[in-house]
Amino acid sequence: MGRASGLGMRWISLVVLISVAAASTPRARAAEDARDAVEAARLLDEGQAMLRAGRYGAASVTFRTLLYVYPESTLAGQARLALHQSEDLEAQEPVVRSVRFQIPRGVTFEDIRACFVAREVALAVQQPYEPRDVERARVALEDLLAAKGRPVTVKAAVHTVGHGPGHQSVEVLFTSAKK
Repeated sequence: MGRASGLGMRWISLVVLISVAAASTPRARAAEDARDAVEAARLLDEGQAMLRAGRYGAASVTFRTLLYVYPESTLAGQARLALHQSEDLEAQEPVVRSVRFQIPRGVTFEDIRACFVAREVALAVQQPYEPRDVERARVALEDLLAAKGRPVTVKAAVHTVGHGPGHQSVEVLFTSAKK
């Protein structure tokens, strides 16, 4: 009887364990689904905020993330539409075609690159053109030149190169003049 009752107790324990697991599985699944729904909504809101702010590339990445991580979300349709909108708007943005510098000798391209990286200046070739990035670059160049003992005024000239939807690009030229 000892062996039989021990075996019976194991079966009872197993049945109880399966019952508890079965009872908690729908709750756990429901909780996970709720967390996923909240995260998908957060991603959609974040992407739409980026879209409104004109950050089309970042918005596209956010919408793609939502679609990749939560493909079954009820928000997937809205994310797809917003993704198409952000991609269309991004294609219409002018792109920086070239950035040139006519500044005093003694400042290397590596100096300028390091300065831009340190100051998180986002101006770069083949990236969307943002006037605020050009201004941040201009100020960073003035400060770099002053630090190298060449206090000058840096001016930025932006020229539109291409025309037509989705094909517009700009060239940026930085020049310096004594203060």
